[in-house]
Parts: sequence; C-alpha cells; structure tokens
Amino acid sequence: APAAHAQPATAAATAQRFDIPSQPLAAALAAFATQSGLKLAYPAELLAGKTAPQVQGQLSPAAALQQLLTGTGLRSRAVGNDTVAIEPVPTGEETATRLRPVTVSAMGVDAAEAGSYAAPVARTATKTDTPLIVTPAVVTVIPEQALKDQQVTSLSEALTNSSGVWSYSRGQGCDGICEAINMRGFQQFGGVMVDGFIAINAGGVTNLSNVDRIEVVKGPASVLYGRMEPGGVVNIVTKKPQSIRSASIEQTVGTYSTRVTEFDTTGPIDEAKTFLYRLNGSWDRHDLYIKGLKNERQFIAPSLQWNLGARTQALMELTYDHARFPWQRELYPQDPVTLEPVYFPWSSNITPYSQTTETTEARLGLTHAFNDDWSVKLQARTTHSRNTTDPNSWSIGWMDQLNGEWRIWRTRADGNGTADNNALQADVTGHFATGGAKHTLLFGADASRQKTFTNAGNSVDAAAFDYFYDITNALNPVAPTADLPVNAWWGTRNEESRRGVYLQDQIELPHNVHLVAGLRYSKVTFDSKDEVSGVWVTDFGVDALKIRSTRQDSAVTKRLGALWELRPGTSVYASYTENFGNYQGAFDFEGNALDPQLAKQKEVGLKQQSADGKWTGSVAIYDLRKTNVQVLDPDHTGCRDTITGFPGTPGVSPCYRAAGLTRARGVELDLVGEVMPGWNVIANYSYNQTRVLKDDLPPADSWVGKSPGYYPQNMAKLATTYRFTEGLLSGWKLGGAVTHTGQTDLGNSSPQQTITPGYTLVDLMAGYAFKLGGYKAEVQLNVKNATDKEVRITASEGFFTSVGRGDPRQVFAKLRVDF
Repeated sequence: APAAHAQPATAAATAQRFDIPSQPLAAALAAFATQSGLKLAYPAELLAGKTAPQVQGQLSPAAALQQLLTGTGLRSRAVGNDTVAIEPVPTGEETATRLRPVTVSAMGVDAAEAGSYAAPVARTATKTDTPLIVTPAVVTVIPEQALKDQQVTSLSEALTNSSGVWSYSRGQGCDGICEAINMRGFQQFGGVMVDGFIAINAGGVTNLSNVDRIEVVKGPASVLYGRMEPGGVVNIVTKKPQSIRSASIEQTVGTYSTRVTEFDTTGPIDEAKTFLYRLNGSWDRHDLYIKGLKNERQFIAPSLQWNLGARTQALMELTYDHARFPWQRELYPQDPVTLEPVYFPWSSNITPYSQTTETTEARLGLTHAFNDDWSVKLQARTTHSRNTTDPNSWSIGWMDQLNGEWRIWRTRADGNGTADNNALQADVTGHFATGGAKHTLLFGADASRQKTFTNAGNSVDAAAFDYFYDITNALNPVAPTADLPVNAWWGTRNEESRRGVYLQDQIELPHNVHLVAGLRYSKVTFDSKDEVSGVWVTDFGVDALKIRSTRQDSAVTKRLGALWELRPGTSVYASYTENFGNYQGAFDFEGNALDPQLAKQKEVGLKQQSADGKWTGSVAIYDLRKTNVQVLDPDHTGCRDTITGFPGTPGVSPCYRAAGLTRARGVELDLVGEVMPGWNVIANYSYNQTRVLKDDLPPADSWVGKSPGYYPQNMAKLATTYRFTEGLLSGWKLGGAVTHTGQTDLGNSSPQQTITPGYTLVDLMAGYAFKLGGYKAEVQLNVKNATDKEVRITASEGFFTSVGRGDPRQVFAKLRVDF
C-alpha cells in the first residue's frame, strides 16, 4: 500500500499555489511550511544529503508535501490539526510504491500514485502544471495503470477511455497499417503528439510500450500547438528516469499465438543522483484472425537525465521502433441489383500486402529555473522514419460476376516512403502578481521542417490482372498466380515548414476566479512535387508528368476562457477557441491548392474533483464550426486528380472549392479516478450531432442537413477494477469494461448512405499479486470481447465493399515481476 501522507483537517483538502524550486530537502520543507502555514516536526539529521524536486502549481498541502518527499525514503504523518511529522518510511512500504513514484519536476509530471487512476494535474492543455479543476477545457488523463489493467494493445483501444473519441485501425483506408482518430465529429489528421511534439512516422500504428499516460484535450489546440484539426489533440507522455532504482519485466501470452515481452528499468547512476537513467523496450509477435497475417514489432527506448544543479536539468531520449504490419482488409462483392454487400464467411487474406516500418527518434530537453518565479524550457527533436512494402504485395482492382461466380481482380502493389522531421520548441514561464491578480505567463516559439517521400506502383494492364473464381465459399482463396510487371508509378515529395510564436496568461483573481487568454501567430509553407510515369500517362503522349504546387499560409488564432471555482473541488467554466487547420490536399479548377480549413468553438462545462484529488469528473457542452471545408465544384470538371497528381479527364475528374461549413454539437461526460480505496473507475458518455450547413452544391446534390459521416452519434464506456486488501480475496484484483459504440453513418463517402450498426463489447479481467522469490509479482488474465460479438467498425462501397472488423474473442495471460 502507498505510504501514508499528511491529511491536516483544516488544510489538506484546500488547493493553493506552491512555488518551491528543486533544492536541498531542508530548505524545501522550510519553504513549504511558510507557504502552507503548517508546522513540521523532524530531526535535522533525517534530511542530511537529501534533495527535493521542484513543486509548482495549484495543489493541496498534502499533495505538495508528498511530491517533496518523493524518492527520499521519508513520509509525512499528521500529528495535529496544523502539525505534520516527517519520518522514515517503514521497511517494506517503499518497496511497495517505488515502481511508480510521483515526481513533479521542471521536466513535467511523471506518474500517478501506484495502482491508482488519479491524475489531478495535466500539462497538455496549458503547457503548465495546471490542476484539472481550474483548467477551462475538457482534459482526460488515461493513466498507465488503466492501460495495464485493460491489456490495451493499440491507441485506438486506449482512446475508448475518453469521451467523444472514436478511433480505428481497420477499414476506410487504414486496414491495419495506420490509425484514424475522430474527435468531436472531425477526423484528426496529425492530432497525435508524443511529449508535446507531433508524432512522425512513415506508416504503421502507434507504439505504447513507453507510455506513462495519455492526455486527451478536447477542442481546438492551435494556440499552443499550431496547425492541426479542431476536434482535439492526443498527447502521449512517455516514461522518464526516476531517482529510485526499480525494474520490472512482463511476459504476455494469448490467443492467435500472441507473445509479448516488455521490460523497464530506471534509477540513479551515481550516489549523488546527478545522473538518472531509464531503459525500456518490448518485443511483440501475434497472429491475426485473418489467416496468414501476423504482426511483429521490436522497440527500445533509453533515456538519461542530467541534474546539472538545483535549478537545471537536461534530458536526453532515444527511441527505435521496428515493425511489420500486414494489410488487414476484408472485401465483399456487391449485389449488382440491390447494391448491398454480399457477406460470407471469410478468414483468409485475399490481397496479401504488408509493410515494414522503421523509426528512429532523438530528443533533447533542457530546463533552467532562473529563480523561484521564472524558468525556461528548450526542446529539440529529430526523427527519421521509413516504410517498405513487401515485394509480393497485392492490391484490389474490383469484384464482378462471371457465370454466377464471384471473382476478384488483383494487381501488384509495390512502394516505399520516408519521413524526416526536425523540430524545436522554447517556452518561458513566469509567475508574478499585479494588484490582487496572480499571473502564470507563458511565452513560447516553435519551428519544424518535415520532408516526406512516397513512391508507389501498380500493374495497370487490365489484360494482365490476376483473378480467381468462386470466392463465395473459398476459405483458402487462390494465391496470386501471375508475376505481373509493375508498369505505373507515382512519386510525391512534400516539404512543410511550420513556425509560430504564442503568448498565454493564466490569471487567478480573488474569489477563486481563473482566466486564461492566449494568442498565436502561425506561418506554414508547403511545397509538393508529383511525378507520374508508366501506362497512366501514355495517353498524354509523354513518358512522365511532373507537377508542382506551393502555397504559404498564415493565421492568428485566439483562446479565451473563464472558470469559477464555486467551492473547493467544484468549478464551472466557459471558453472560446479558434483553430488553424491542416493542408487539404485538394485543388480548384485553376490548379491552386485549397485554403486551409478554419474552425471556432464555444464551450461551457462543469468540473468536479474529490478533496484528495483521487478522482475527477466533467460535463461539457460544445458548438464547433469548421469553415473552408473541401466540397465539389459543380461548375468545373476535368481537374487535376488529387491522388495521382496528373491531369484528370475532362467531364469526369472533380474540382473542389473551399466553401463548405460543417457544425458539430454535443455533450461529453467523463469520470476518471479512484472513487474509493482500491476501486478505480473510468466512465464516459458522448452525444454528437455533426451536420453540413453549407456546401455550394445544387439542391439535388447538396449535403446540407446531412452528416459528413464516420462518427458515431452515441458512445459510452464503463471500466472498473477493485483490489482486495483484506480477507480471503486479499491480493486479488477483479474488473471489467463495457464499451458501446452507436451506429455510424458513412456520410458522403457512400451514395447509398450505408450505416454500420452499433455494437457493445464486454471485457473481463482478474489479477493476483503475490511474492515470487522475494520480489513483488502479479499474474493477470484478460478476456476481450467476451461475448465474441462480430463487429463491423467501418465499411466503404464501390465495386466492392471493404470492411474493417473488430477482433473476435481474445484471451491474454500476463506475468509481471518487479525487482
């Protein structure tokens, strides 16, 4: 059990401002006593040689004192209404908590209390250590403990723990080799960050081996992070070096030949704790329910923290990620009369396709506190990622019938790609007062340059297409028989530069009123070069076409928010935020790239937090409007093709306008935390209605009043675990989850307005903690989709139906040992 902490009756539940720099523990405790008004009792020799981390933010005295004593081998104990004793942690208690100590430093908050879902503070919404209860935005923190309890294997699965987020990695263009994230009705292109930097890879799904927690911020985030989509942002916070030595290893086995090994070790390198290290990694291999498909992944992440002094820290991090992903695609023919998909039993890979991705990243961070009020944080990152398509990969052309038998036409699909990104961030944070107002001022700048290259080819000679018959009952379809030549290629080179400066002021006024105001100037330059060769361009009488487009955009975005803490732990807020959207990748009839999408959001909400900060809840109502949405241009045809980049066929190829307006309205409810000792809960619900308000199309073709699609109107989840500490069940942890996703309108991607049905999934878990050779150990069993519900996540139509399905029932068993 975690070590006991002071709970003074008159002060422990009331949050207040603490500004205590990293310094010798004796000096830090003296500052704490002055700021909290509490009396501390301890023998002086108990503090000799010990250093306290920086503690800064709106915290209860109990929480602030807990953070000061992290890693010291000491604990606090209340001995009166205003007196706290400092004493050594009894033998055995430090071991029980040392694997997940709480550390609040200049580099950020590292972890929540061991075994708890509690997370009262998050940085993503403000870039400062602001308590959730006084942040005028919806922020969901998904802790590592929840990911472990649920045996989460993908980011899509993890994000079900936050309201209003719908994510999938199969179907609708992803097919297992990418992830689609939709928030508040809009797809989030580039909406995933790692430690505040936009995640970069040349393909593949997100790795979760190094995750400490996931912070999800709803609504536009352009003021702090620049160009991105307006639904929100997902920030993956990775594990950092710790001052207490610890190590763990996990082994998981499961259905479909699943084998996952993970390790994690951290601690000081020297006795003075000047250098701290962390090393974690994983090896993952598992088959898929589609016959012949398997995923393989290797990951390693070393990091080193150098404490240059009481006020200065440097952090160096490296990651290497190597993975092989197959194309998880299930295809079904369409009935030529009804246009409905013809579903039949299918478990084989009819379009063998897989790619290998390799990503290397290095990050360097430097934090320096000039004094107790002002600090600076500098960060740099460089990333190189590449993907290579396996040489025997195939894609689908179309399906049709011959003499009553369905057949599929397939073609070769070769390709490769790279992504290189260099990024810099600089933040200056200061605390000062003007009259009765307390300010937390943030001034920052960021810059990045990214270069991407993709090269893809197909066999486009219809006479040479490979095909096979009678797929209706074929559980082992015929493998590709022809060695088709790749005779059509297209390559794209993109370069994007982003620069921005921003200013934010968080103001604490009398009577518990909190204001936030932010302003950002962003400038983006985008350059795209396309080259198309082979049979695709022979009709133009040339061997290759080279097309180039360049555009430069800038925007000023604003953020305003007001929050009133009615009483400790209860607050109401209202906010207005603006967004600067991503490049659309479409062109008008003159060949110009469309203007970037813009958005505005209004939001009101209510927040609740327990007195000890162990659980947080929120209710939010929002109205989000996105302008300059890409729509078809009915007055012009024969425009440049937005996929291959070469001129379209007059009268056939579409042109576009940036003229659309889409509105998303909804309500979101979230509850996360430890509601009673040992009982953790995640509960959420969201209702969203997204409608097209303007599209410039003739009435017969207009989408006004319709849904743009690919977002469920209703979503909900309840996940819970309870750890028994007494009686016959002592050491056991039991839990489960129910996740509901409502029906999904496929919107304007499907002329038939196909709707994928809603579904409800049930997961179960049980764990038992025990001693193994003197070390703490735990076994855990998870059953996912316990009812074996068949789920169709997405579907798209055309010559065939492409379906992204959920996994059938899966069982995982895990053994973890802490050293």
